[in-house]
Order: sequence, then C-alpha cells, then structure tokens
Amino acid sequence: MQYSPEALKRVHETEVEILQEVIRVCEENDIPYFSVGGTTLGAIRHDGFIPWDDDIDVGMLRDDYERFLQIAPSKLKKGYTLQHFSVEKNAPAYYAKVRKDDTEFVEENMRHVKMHHGIFVDIFPHDFVPDDDKQMLRHHKRALMLNQLYLAKTLWTVPASTPKAERIRSNFIRTGLHIALLPIPKKVLFDKCDREMRRYNGVCKNRIVLWGWKVWVFRAADVLPCVPHKFENIEIQVPNNSDATLTAQYGNWRQLPPKEKQINHQPVKLRFE
Repeated sequence: MQYSPEALKRVHETEVEILQEVIRVCEENDIPYFSVGGTTLGAIRHDGFIPWDDDIDVGMLRDDYERFLQIAPSKLKKGYTLQHFSVEKNAPAYYAKVRKDDTEFVEENMRHVKMHHGIFVDIFPHDFVPDDDKQMLRHHKRALMLNQLYLAKTLWTVPASTPKAERIRSNFIRTGLHIALLPIPKKVLFDKCDREMRRYNGVCKNRIVLWGWKVWVFRAADVLPCVPHKFENIEIQVPNNSDATLTAQYGNWRQLPPKEKQINHQPVKLRFE
C-alpha cells in the first residue's frame, strides 16, 4: 500500500511510542541498547525518521538481548507484546519484535501467518565475529544460510519490497525450501541458526555483526559506548561513531538515494487503535 502523509505520520508516532516503552524497560533494568540501520541513519541525517521509512530498528549485544527476552514479557506495560520464537512459535523472524496490541501492520508475505501482526519495533541481537576475514566470511555464509532456512519454514515468499526481477527468483527458491522443510521441526532450525550466530561470542571481541537480510560488520569500538541523540521528540542511544557504522552499511549515507530506492515495508493492511 502507498501511505498517505497522515497514515505515515501515525505509523511514526505509534512506533516512537513503542520505542519509548522498549527504552523504559532497558533503562529500568540496566540493559544497554543502541539504534541500528535506518534508525541510526534517520537520527543522524534527519533527527528522526528517514522521511519515507516506516520502522524502527534497535540493537543489543547478545547477552543484553537474551536478558531483554527473559524479562520483557513481564516488564512490558499492558498493551505491548514481545514477539520471538521463545514466546510465539509462529513468529517467522529469528530476531525479536515488540508489537503494540490492538493494531495491525500486515506485511504481504506474512499475511497467511497466524500471529500478532501489530505495529512493531525490531530488536536485533549483535554477536562477535572473527578478526580473520576468511574465517568471518565462512561464518557469515553458514549463518545466512541457516537464517534463510528458518525463514522459509514459515514463509514461502519474500517481502514485497524486494526488486521485481529478484523477487521472482527468490520466491521460487523460498517456496521450494518451504516444501522441503515441512518434515523438519521449526525448533531444530531455530537452534541451528542460533548456535551458528553465537559461535564466536566469548572468543572474539573486536568486531560485531548485525544479522539481517544480509550481514553488516562494525568495529565494536565504533558502536560502544553509545551516545544520546535526538530522534523525533525523544532521545535515543546511537553508536558513538555513527559515521563509521553508517559508512560500513550504506557507503555515502549523506546523499539521499534515488526515488526508486526509497522503499519501505508496504503493508497490505494497516490499522491503528
């Protein structure tokens, strides 16, 4: 769907509200967090959302992420729900989300999934990875493959925002994987993916990775300790060297992308309270 300016504004307001609740839980329980991806880019370049963006991304180191998963179900205020495989088995993503109850943000390739579809904030675990580039690349390939298998267990198509030529090929592959994985329990796939992503924690300490549809690697010293920065009408924690993390992820991040690359989640159903 194409957003009206009023609808996108309400999405932004609702997501900031969810983010404030995530921040409250983190601050009251001494859980460090930091903005990642487009949320860092929006904060640094726009002091808020990228104008066409429709989500908020938060990152945590693995130990902090696991602690958040443990306490969030009981610490989140009424009206907010943690979504993760540990508490909602139909959740298709490996990472966690906090969703707002009594709202809907239904993405096209997830419309068939019986789960909480509320407006959300993404929460990504960050793991340490090897300093050796070849070793790190092998690790990334294994982790990405296992993550794609985990996704394909629940989803048989890719997001609608995927470029059309790539989407046709990717849908064909994902549908085939979905069928092939029918006999395999979802927990088996989750555990394999989880073990691989955690493999180098406690062994390496210089570089950390954001696991997404691809992988982005940052120097740990460029992320932590974090610093406060304005985001819309609130203050959030961003990496201490945002220029380095944004350059690693986007290249020339100061320049706006062409119109055809200004894409978002494109929900097929959107409902506010």
